Amino acid sequence: MTEDERAHYLATLLEQDVASPLRQGVSKFEALLKPLVLDGRVTKKTQKDLFEMHQVRNVLVHRRGIADRRFVEACPWLKVKPGGNVTVGHAAWARYFGAVDTYAYELVHRVAAQFGVPRTETGTAMKRKAPRTEKAKK
Repeated sequence: MTEDERAHYLATLLEQDVASPLRQGVSKFEALLKPLVLDGRVTKKTQKDLFEMHQVRNVLVHRRGIADRRFVEACPWLKVKPGGNVTVGHAAWARYFGAVDTYAYELVHRVAAQFGVPRTETGTAMKRKAPRTEKAKK
């Protein structure tokens, strides 16, 4: 096997071992990270936003944005009825972006901690100061 094939094979074995396919949302990834000692705390808000984003993505990609029973049951707080249109407005997009950014930032810090790199910043990636564009500098 190539290096990529070996990595995929090992990841598949790990998924089966921790029953990851039976889990949803962040808990699926955290279950995979636990044997590597990279699991940790994820806020309920981030978990919910990532879960919702995944459900919305599935409806957009696989059902052309038409809600089905599974989607309605998974995300009742969105108050969409079966057959209703699922769209992503700016506010939802910003929440999804923030959740992905926060979780990715946390994962980077977890990996760094495993290699002895101290955590120097607190909070989420969204709290970091954004770089100024050339236009904003003038």
